[in-house]
Amino acid sequence: MKRIFSFFMAAVMVFIMTPTLFADDVADYSIELIFEEGYLLDEDDRYVDFNNPADDSVPYGETVYYPLLSEEVTDSSKYDFTAVHETLAAKKVKIKTDWDEGSSYIDELSVVRKKFEGDLDDERIDTSLSKYVYFLSITTKQRSKTTTSTNEVYGTVMLKKTSGADKFDYDEGRELEVAFDVGYTAPEDSNLIPITPALFEPEEDFDEYDEETFDFEADDDSYFVVNTNNQKKIVLGLDTDYDDDIGEQYPEADLMFFNGNGGRFNKLGYLYLYTGDSDYRYTYSINDNGELEKVSSTYDSHDECVVIRTRTLGRYVLSDVKLNVIDNTDDKSNTEVVFDNDTQQNYNPGTGGYPWEAPDYYQPAVVTAPAVVASSPAAPASSEPEKIEEKKAAPEVAETAVKVEKAVPEFATILIGENDGDITADARMMLVVACCVGAAACVLGLILCVTSAVCKKHNKY
Repeated sequence: MKRIFSFFMAAVMVFIMTPTLFADDVADYSIELIFEEGYLLDEDDRYVDFNNPADDSVPYGETVYYPLLSEEVTDSSKYDFTAVHETLAAKKVKIKTDWDEGSSYIDELSVVRKKFEGDLDDERIDTSLSKYVYFLSITTKQRSKTTTSTNEVYGTVMLKKTSGADKFDYDEGRELEVAFDVGYTAPEDSNLIPITPALFEPEEDFDEYDEETFDFEADDDSYFVVNTNNQKKIVLGLDTDYDDDIGEQYPEADLMFFNGNGGRFNKLGYLYLYTGDSDYRYTYSINDNGELEKVSSTYDSHDECVVIRTRTLGRYVLSDVKLNVIDNTDDKSNTEVVFDNDTQQNYNPGTGGYPWEAPDYYQPAVVTAPAVVASSPAAPASSEPEKIEEKKAAPEVAETAVKVEKAVPEFATILIGENDGDITADARMMLVVACCVGAAACVLGLILCVTSAVCKKHNKY
């Protein structure tokens, strides 16, 4: 009886579910068209910005998004298309490409669901049904953030769906003719360095004068002053995003980050990083390995900025406490100067001094004679010109002494005299010689004894 009841209930369930199992697998708003204009993300990569069209140029490592549209509309009198927003419509869609040029600059293609902001530049398209719609996304390959080259990409991208009642093939109109340049785009405002790197060109984005001031979109109180005479086109970008990895290494510090893209000018400039009246006085750079290195800087009390003398818009960290990092400020090749607003003088970070102070590396080098066991005889008193000659010869003498020490055995030490260069054997050498003579005498005596014994045995004297 139980088996019959179980079978009856199963039959009822199948009957109830039959309409669902055999219903058409079709979306209300299926893919009918790919919008011909592509869009980029907002500056924080949170959503597709319909107010930020690609304009036939896509930066390296960025993604361009083409909205997918359906001809099914809710109000045909107002709209001709609706943005595709149903998961069922984009499920199991395949992508085929036929590139004529620039395929090596393409990294990935996919159909993705993304949030958007703004309105499409086409009043025939309804985007009000959902804040998340589907796009054909094309991602370009990442290259250096400072490269100024651009490359053409053009070809055809086609979509195909092989399952469901709304399936379609490559030849049914779901295709897009793609044509854009891969490279960094021009900035929206000249002399304003944006968050996303942009391509600055002379006479268009900056003037070829003796000095130019660049402001930052990410921080309008910071700026960069540099000589742009004969400066060629350059890619520049900077953000102030906090680096969590570095922050975790220094939990006791309050850190400020200025992340430049690494654009390098022809000439040295002054990078002003705003700190306000706070105590961010310790300045560090972030190298390619993500490590901090100490950077020479000064503080401009008028603009409340830390000032760095540099030609590169690199990555910098300001801290309110001293951090345990690599110190590269002892390099004497660093002869750059920074104007100190407090003293109204040029400050030399390489030496830690001002022009009236003699830098360490301008002082004559002190040559120290190599350590020896026996001291040489004292030099007789000489005139002042002779002393000068001795000082000039000192480096050469020291160098010769080192060479001789390396040439002789470890147990011997030879001293080159300061007067005439005579070589004097020390006590250890004399002891070695005496031992050698004694050993030779013992061997000779032993030979004589053996010879005498043999002769005596044979009665030969």
